[in-house]
Amino acid sequence: DQEFPKRCTYAAGGGVRVVSRHESRERIAAAVAAANEVRDSGGCEDVLIVARTDCRLAVEHGGFREAVERCVMFQELGADVVYAENLQSREEYELLRRELGNSTPLMLAQVQLHGNPKSNQGDG
Repeated sequence: DQEFPKRCTYAAGGGVRVVSRHESRERIAAAVAAANEVRDSGGCEDVLIVARTDCRLAVEHGGFREAVERCVMFQELGADVVYAENLQSREEYELLRRELGNSTPLMLAQVQLHGNPKSNQGDG
């Protein structure tokens, strides 16, 4: 849900810009509709929609609560997997998982940065 040009959030730190929640909804709804159209027409069954938000550290439309709200919205729209980039702690991942329940897979990208301890594989 970043604005163009997109930037790596780890390299950019907190300086990324994301689109509004409304525009983010439109993007994911269009992707889900296109995937469903392909599936329904007898085309490829292996279409996977991973709905990602980079809003956690965004300049505007940002914060942990906004990331949770967007992920819940992505789930409701029919995304196969949801992903919130740049969550700041294990507790944030656990809170997001509780909000989503267990019906939709949650993706985790783990980058070990100075001062950010690495999680164990069994922690997820």
